[in-house]
Amino acid sequence: MWELFVILHIIMEDLKNKRIGRIRSLLDGLNQKLEENSDVVAFFVYGSFSDKTDHEPTEYSDVDLEIVTTDKSYKEFIANFKTWFETNFETILIETHVAHLQKVLVTNDFITLEFHISHLSEFDEIDKRLINYFPNGYTLKFDKSNSLEDKIKKSIHPYQDKSLQQRLDELNSSFWFFIQGTSPYIERKEFWFGAAGYWAWLFGILCKVLRMYYDKEVAQNNPMKHIEQDLSEEIIQRIQPLRNLETPQDLKEKMKLLIEIYSEYVHKISQKENLTYDDHIENTVKKYVKQYLD
Repeated sequence: MWELFVILHIIMEDLKNKRIGRIRSLLDGLNQKLEENSDVVAFFVYGSFSDKTDHEPTEYSDVDLEIVTTDKSYKEFIANFKTWFETNFETILIETHVAHLQKVLVTNDFITLEFHISHLSEFDEIDKRLINYFPNGYTLKFDKSNSLEDKIKKSIHPYQDKSLQQRLDELNSSFWFFIQGTSPYIERKEFWFGAAGYWAWLFGILCKVLRMYYDKEVAQNNPMKHIEQDLSEEIIQRIQPLRNLETPQDLKEKMKLLIEIYSEYVHKISQKENLTYDDHIENTVKKYVKQYLD
């Protein structure tokens, strides 16, 4: 039985490595063809396939990319992008777009390539861009303008710029803002709002507070990254129920649990780090939400 397990593990690892190798080969081809394209100024790789991240790719990883075009060719490049891709590489199974990702392509073997396509002048006001992956790590594969790296570095403000007290105050204000804002949704039994909005924000803030307590800081845009590996098994088990919402009553009970854990840890941080914590906001919001959580 053990020998069979070992064989299956070796087979799975081999499939994983082949798939990751295929993706890397595809990225190499993209880099070459895009650099040859006179309409393209620069090419970025983000996420697990960037060489400036500690997150290793798996066979299920999507690929986060950005292509920077000249201002003049921007609209035409987007309009013709699928044709260009299929001419240079392979046919696509699915083409769609999601918010700022103007082109999301899925290959016939289910590799997901997510392209943000921007134009060069966007980097003149980099803080107003629709996306900002840069603080989480990126690889600039090429830059014909020789200007983007400098602009990006100037735009990244270290997370440590703010004091621990400032960060705790901001998290606290955000958390109780979202808690008090859930009342009309729960009253109307619109509990699915949590799947795409408030609940994600609340859970993200809780993860930031837990990281702060356990001295496990990460880029502020991604507080859930590696959280299972970074935090103790005890707290992971406690927050695990908060990840799924199934019924309106389920949401009420988990709201109570969320508030309980957040309150416990925000008080622990203030005591541990000798910070000021204003109970007035917490107590006032708790009293307000009690009427619909009970």
